[in-house]
This record gives sequence, C-alpha cells and structure tokens, in this order.
Amino acid sequence: MDTMSEATEELSVEVLRRRMRQRNVSVAQLAQAAELYATELSGLLGGHRQMSANRRQRIERGIRRLGLDRATDPLPPAHLPSFTIHREESD
Repeated sequence: MDTMSEATEELSVEVLRRRMRQRNVSVAQLAQAAELYATELSGLLGGHRQMSANRRQRIERGIRRLGLDRATDPLPPAHLPSFTIHREESD
C-alpha cells in the first residue's frame, strides 16, 4: 500500500513569475529546464501562444527541476519587528 500521497497545486503565472524573481531564475533558465525556446516560453506564459498538453508537461517538469513548485517565501530576520495591520472600514 502506498502511504505517500501526491499533493497538487495550481500555480498561476503570476505566482510562478514571483517565485522566479525571488530565486533569480530567468525565463531562459526555465525554458532550458523545460526544453523549450525562451521566446516560446515567454509567449506561452503571456498567453500569446497556444498551450498544448506536451508544452504544459514540459513547463511543469521544468518548474519541478528548478524547485519552483515549492513555496519558500523568505522569513524576516528574527531581530526585526513585524506588524499586523488591520484595515478600518470607511464610513
């Protein structure tokens, strides 16, 4: 019996691009990991090119290869204060 379950996550292009910026991953690097041309990947991410099942699988494989499938938002340093902001509703 397999006790491990595979978790899935819907990763929007916006979140993907944010993770790429945080980890200094370029479109060219993701394209190389996905075995696509950078211009092709750029067009796919921008919605300007048709996304086939094969291309989607390649991009998802590249995302996993580069570790972009895991959210690792940096924690603030412990010595710095943090704030909780509560927005007041305007009348």
